[in-house]
Amino acid sequence: MKTLPYKKDERGIALVISLMFVALLGMLGTAAVVITTTDIKIGNNYEASAEAFSDAAAGIEYGKAMIEAGLKADPQTFTLPTAIGDHTNPTDANSASLSSFSNPSGYGFVLEDPGLTLIYDNPNTYMYTSTGNGPNNSTSTITVTAKFKPVIDFAVFGDKQVDVGNTAGIYSYSSSSGTAPSSGTSTHEGDAGSNEEMILRNSCNVDGDVALGDDGAGTEGILRDYGGTVYGEKGEDINRVDPDPLGVVGGEYASKFTTLPGSNDNSSAIDPDGSIGSGPTIDVKGGDTLTLKGKPGGAEYYFTDVLVRNNGILYIDTTTGPVHIYVTGSFRADTGSQVINTIDNSCTDPSDPAGTAPSCGCCDTASPPNFTCTMGAPSDFAIFANSQSSTDEIIIGNSVDFSGFIYAPYIDIEMKNSADIYGALIGQRVEIVNSVEIYFDTDMKDDYITKDLVLTTWRDVKTP
Repeated sequence: MKTLPYKKDERGIALVISLMFVALLGMLGTAAVVITTTDIKIGNNYEASAEAFSDAAAGIEYGKAMIEAGLKADPQTFTLPTAIGDHTNPTDANSASLSSFSNPSGYGFVLEDPGLTLIYDNPNTYMYTSTGNGPNNSTSTITVTAKFKPVIDFAVFGDKQVDVGNTAGIYSYSSSSGTAPSSGTSTHEGDAGSNEEMILRNSCNVDGDVALGDDGAGTEGILRDYGGTVYGEKGEDINRVDPDPLGVVGGEYASKFTTLPGSNDNSSAIDPDGSIGSGPTIDVKGGDTLTLKGKPGGAEYYFTDVLVRNNGILYIDTTTGPVHIYVTGSFRADTGSQVINTIDNSCTDPSDPAGTAPSCGCCDTASPPNFTCTMGAPSDFAIFANSQSSTDEIIIGNSVDFSGFIYAPYIDIEMKNSADIYGALIGQRVEIVNSVEIYFDTDMKDDYITKDLVLTTWRDVKTP
């Protein structure tokens, strides 16, 4: 058999192919190592950044808790800034430093200077920053804005019950807007809430949400709807609402009821015929008038009970400042009486063009000549009651107009037929009888604030 001649140019081809295959395997191996190493580095960097971010977030929550604790301490150990500051300036004196808070063990964060800063021309908007430090020199910085939770979250709140009667209505408006309160111009913020029970009777109207908390022992509030109309959510499930956020019993405002008996503004009350006196029990009989004068920062009056009888008039003169009444018993304005929150220098009385009548008699709408006056802002008049007795209550009688804030968390509030209320109500049980109309002044939301901080915005400034 004849052997085919060997081709010279094919010698060693198998070796070349083998070497190429080995080289390819090497390249693939190198690539796999590089990819794996890169993935490990990326993973490590991510974990480090995530740890830094978690620490920054922990710093925000820790700062919030320490600010609240300092404000609630007795004596108080933290003071809020009162002047608007510049959060970009680390040495701004208009900020409250947070550097004195000792970090809990196991966390690597810094609460940055200048600390808690009042950032807007608003008494309740603040900013602060936390930086977290993770492994491999990773950092994450979070800046938040925050507000303190308002006391007045609802037009009407009753810890145990709110009963909205037939054809009654709860609406909202802004007293500073210049728009007159009306059901037709309501701003849909007339919210009502209770921790235990809401009753909506036939043809009542709530121009807002109806919210239900719980009784503190885990039992959710219930809604009894007999034909009410609700603009927003009917039966919104919320966390339990603190029934006494101002602390008229065992809290911040409790001290008012112990110091005011000896130091109050009762002597500033104007009693034209001297028949009423300055308390501590006030009984304004038919034909009598009593004027409680306000002052800058708020005049504080202390009474055990207040009774305004049929045809009696209680003037709340808020021309120069707010009026605050602290009552340890009951407050009752009978049918046919008047409780007039007024700016007396706006009165027009032909017999007193200078407006110097000491009791603002030109605002007497109970008798001719029925002169007019401008209603004072609801935020300028408040009644605080600390009674826990079942025999004490707040009653606003038939067809009585009331402009102000009633805060009586442990006793009942009753608004009788056709009364008109401008402001807000907080009570144990609030009964809104037939045809009552309540107009919540939304300008009141920041008038009274709790010491519980609520984060409103959250910004991750950098996460290298």
